[in-house]
Amino acid sequence: MLLDSLKRLLTAFGGLLLFGIAVSGHAGPLGNPIVVNTNTAGTQELSGQFALTAGGNGEKLVMWRDSPTNMTYVQRINSSGVLSPIKFPVANGNCISTDRIGNFAIIGSLAAITLYDRNGNIRTNAFRPNPGAEGGCVSLDTDGNLSAFYSVYSGGNRSLALRRFTVAGVALGNEIQITPPSTAVVVANSIASDASGNITVAWTINNPTTAGDVWMQRFNSAGVPLIGATPVVTAPSTQDGASLAVSPLGNFLIAWNSYETNNLQNAYVQRFNSAGAAIGSPIRITKTASSVFSLLNVSMMENGSFFAAWNIDNPTPGTWPLVVAQQFASDGAPIGSEFQVDLPGVAGRYANIASDLAGNFTVAWNAFDPVSGFDVKIRSYRIDTQPAITTLNSGQPAQGLTGAAGSWKYFKVTVPAGTTQMNVSMAGPAGGDGDMYIRFGGLPSATAWDIRPYVNGSNEVANISNPPPGDFYIAIYGYIAYSGVSLNVSY
Repeated sequence: MLLDSLKRLLTAFGGLLLFGIAVSGHAGPLGNPIVVNTNTAGTQELSGQFALTAGGNGEKLVMWRDSPTNMTYVQRINSSGVLSPIKFPVANGNCISTDRIGNFAIIGSLAAITLYDRNGNIRTNAFRPNPGAEGGCVSLDTDGNLSAFYSVYSGGNRSLALRRFTVAGVALGNEIQITPPSTAVVVANSIASDASGNITVAWTINNPTTAGDVWMQRFNSAGVPLIGATPVVTAPSTQDGASLAVSPLGNFLIAWNSYETNNLQNAYVQRFNSAGAAIGSPIRITKTASSVFSLLNVSMMENGSFFAAWNIDNPTPGTWPLVVAQQFASDGAPIGSEFQVDLPGVAGRYANIASDLAGNFTVAWNAFDPVSGFDVKIRSYRIDTQPAITTLNSGQPAQGLTGAAGSWKYFKVTVPAGTTQMNVSMAGPAGGDGDMYIRFGGLPSATAWDIRPYVNGSNEVANISNPPPGDFYIAIYGYIAYSGVSLNVSY
C-alpha cells in the first residue's frame, strides 16, 4: 500500500489515534547539564515561568534572556538532548508555545503576541488581543491556531479573558470573558491545548477574604465552555503559581504552591479527566515543607503519567535553593525518588519541564555557580522503560532483522526541515510476516499509529510527501515470526 500524503498523519494529530506508552521506571540523564549560553558574559535567565515548550515532533524550545543586552533568544533541543547552536533573537516574552512542526508564538508583559516560523522568522507582527491586556500565556494547537489567556485592566478593575487567533493573527470570534471585573488580583497562569483543540486554562485569584485560590476552566476548540469556572482546591491555605499540563487525550493536571503553617510551603497536583472532573484528592509532591517557593512545574504523558520539577531548601545556608525532579505514575504514585537536576550542590531556581510523546523530557532552569555566576542550564532525560530504539539514517538500511510472533522492534529517523519526500520500505523473504507501523513524534503501537500498510508478508512500502520536520518512529510487529528483513528510509 502506498500512502502519498499526510492525511492520515494529520488525522491522527487531530486526536483520533493517540495512546501512551507505559511509564514505570526511572529517568536516566542524557548527559550532564548544558549551559545554554557560553559566548556572552554576564547574567542569563529564563524569560518566564513557561519558557520551555515541547512540540509534537520530539523537539523542545527554550527561551532565555541575556540581561546585559536585554536580548531574548530561542534555541532548539532535539529528542536526544542536543542543544542547537543556532539561537533566534525574539521579542521579550514570558511564555512560549510551539506547534507540531516547530513554529512558535511568544507573549510579552503587555500581552503582545508575536508568531514565528521554525527558523525564527516573524510570521505575524506583534499584536495585543485587547488594548487593556496585561501579561498572560499562549497555546498553539495542532492546526497552528493560537489561544491567548490574559488579564484585562480597565477602570481600576481586572478581569481574565480568552481569545483565539489564526496563524495570521486574525481573531477567531470575540473575546471570551472568564472572570468578571473586580479589584481582586487575578493572574492568568497557564493555558494548554489537547490534540482535539480543546483548551484548558488555570488562574489564581487573590483578595482579602479568600487569600489565594487556584481556578480552572475548559473550552472546546471554538472557545465554547465545556465546564464552568471551577475552584481546583478549597483548602484554607493560600495557593499560588498554577502550572497546567494536558495530555493529547485531554486529561490534565494542575499543580500549585501552598503557603502553610510557620511560613513553610508545599507543592501539590490535582488530576482531572478530559471532562474536567477531579480524579481523587490533591497529591502532595514535596516530601517536606520548605522555606523556599516550590515553583512546581509539570509535564504530562499521554497515559496520564507525569514529570515534575521544583525547588527545595539548599542545605547550605544563605544560598539559592536546589532544583529537583521526579516521575509519577498516572495515579500520582511516585516513581523512584526525587533527584537533583544539576550537579550535586549547585543551586538553581525557576525550573521548567517539557516532555515529548516518546518518553524524553527536558528541564531548564536558572543556575547559580559561585565561579561562573548566573546561567540558564538544560538537562534532558529518557525514561528507562523506553524500549530499545535503533536510529536510522537516510539510505543506510537496517538488515538481517528477525522477530518472533508478537514482538516489536523500534526505529527512529529524524527528518530535516525542507524534505519533500520520505520513502520507507521493508523487504523480507516469503514465509514470515512483519507489519510496519509509522508514527510521527511518538512510539507506534497496535492502537497508536499514523501509517500502517498492513499487507501480507514482510514487503511493505510507505511514501510520504512533504513530511514535517522532526522524529518519525517506525515499528515492526511480528504478526508471524520473520527473519532476514531489511528496513530502509530515504529522503
